[in-house]
Amino acid sequence: MRNLAIVAAMLLGSTMVKAADFDVKGFIVIDALSFEKQKEKNEEINAEIITLDLKFYFRHENWSAKLKLDLDGSIAEDNQEIYEEANVTYRHSNNVRITAGKGKVPFHQMHFGAARPSFIDGGSILFSSNSWRDQDNKILLGVQLGSYRSGWINEFTFWGNANNPKVDRVTEGPYFGKYSDGTIEYETGKTLETKKQRGFANKFTYTPAYGVKYSVAGNYYWRDIDPKADWALDLAMTDSNDEREYWFEYMWGFTSKHPNDKYTAKKQWEHYIQAGYEYRLTETFSLALSGEAVLVKKLNHDKNDYNGANESADGGYGQSRYNNGQVAKTNNYMLETAAKWRLAKSVDFKLGLTYERKYIWEARNPSSKNQTASDKEYLYKGFQWAYQLAAGISFWF
Repeated sequence: MRNLAIVAAMLLGSTMVKAADFDVKGFIVIDALSFEKQKEKNEEINAEIITLDLKFYFRHENWSAKLKLDLDGSIAEDNQEIYEEANVTYRHSNNVRITAGKGKVPFHQMHFGAARPSFIDGGSILFSSNSWRDQDNKILLGVQLGSYRSGWINEFTFWGNANNPKVDRVTEGPYFGKYSDGTIEYETGKTLETKKQRGFANKFTYTPAYGVKYSVAGNYYWRDIDPKADWALDLAMTDSNDEREYWFEYMWGFTSKHPNDKYTAKKQWEHYIQAGYEYRLTETFSLALSGEAVLVKKLNHDKNDYNGANESADGGYGQSRYNNGQVAKTNNYMLETAAKWRLAKSVDFKLGLTYERKYIWEARNPSSKNQTASDKEYLYKGFQWAYQLAAGISFWF
């Protein structure tokens, strides 16, 4: 209720701003009706709000501000603020911009699949295990050089997470309850403390023609409580015109988390790939096809490494459910096809079919010690599958 009151107050207050200096934009994606079936589970019929975003833009001379409200997810999550972005940009010239505040780090391409959001955007039906996802809700300072008109853009960003571990008053480390196998609790902050976390990202985009772009990006993130730093590399392209569009993205990344994190791994490697094509038969009707894969290999922490005198500095040794010292792999694959109708200038209707498979491997000899992720043999445990037929509406304004 409090969050809805904030939205209402902002909308009422916006009427006092000159129209030339203020814009409101929104995007709504709704699965009006979907039929879903998973292996060894009953069929489900659902209606779901996929995306509900509201954006406010303010401009004054060379200064601008952006406020984005993520209404589909944040209201329901206690550790999230209702605003996903709140930043100010200074435009020194057409080719130089500086942005500071809270927002999204330029890294992934973030292209929707033919029928659903991508694995990067949480679109998996069977729950993929990848850690590198949409880089939003970050506190950042960014510098952009170049522009689409000049044919290239380079975006450098210094950043940190807005959601950070609560601090234990006794150990001064992350708080995970009374017991050593608890889970780290998080809270939303508004300060980037560089002694606890530091992130650097750079994305270069080449734009040789209208609707065509190629990008290469790198991302690095260090946090004081994690065993190692995270990193990722990303390659992407999009080529779009009035008749067709095709897109591609590949990402290779590594993460390492504290043993008491919710979805932890001592070492985790992941590959992500997406490719898609959309053909516009008429001005109001098009067909789309896309495929995705996310391949994850991880080495879990071993809670036995932290027993007694060998406990970690903050007194934790990780969750017993995940920290078994074993190696595991999961591969998710998703194939999507959709028919899209343009009902109005800003309204689309989509009928989509999605099929996903998740393959699972576990360590062949769970009792062996001193494992490494590179030389351990895997045992194939089988696969899960799911499909979904969904009819939805997209509306933007």
